[in-house]
Amino acid sequence: MFMKEMPYTERPRERLQQKGVSSLSNIELLAIILETGSKTESVVDLANKVITQFLELSEMRNVTLQELIQINGIGIAKAAKVLAAIEFSKRIGQQKVIECPVIRGPQDGANLVMKEMRYLSQEHFHCVFFKYKK
Repeated sequence: MFMKEMPYTERPRERLQQKGVSSLSNIELLAIILETGSKTESVVDLANKVITQFLELSEMRNVTLQELIQINGIGIAKAAKVLAAIEFSKRIGQQKVIECPVIRGPQDGANLVMKEMRYLSQEHFHCVFFKYKK
């Protein structure tokens, strides 16, 4: 079903305005990023096709331009928008918090580096140095 055939209240942008961004599904969020569908499918159908290419949503974190443009209906412009959104979310997630963390146990230490290491596909070794303060 194309967007003009979809009830106004069910369209992703309108749902975002009325109910907030957190109410949208992953497909609707991607549809907003893609902006348009193709000649044969709506933007929602295209977003669904892109997302179903991956076993888990987290796999999209490392998607390449070439992988995206192999999907029928995704050209360089749409692939670039998706990659830019993914990179932007990575950068937001990696922002350093200026506060001084309190480490009381191993889980606190793991939480300290988890944002940066969560989606790594290979094991990494990180050192955390502590300054004792009386």
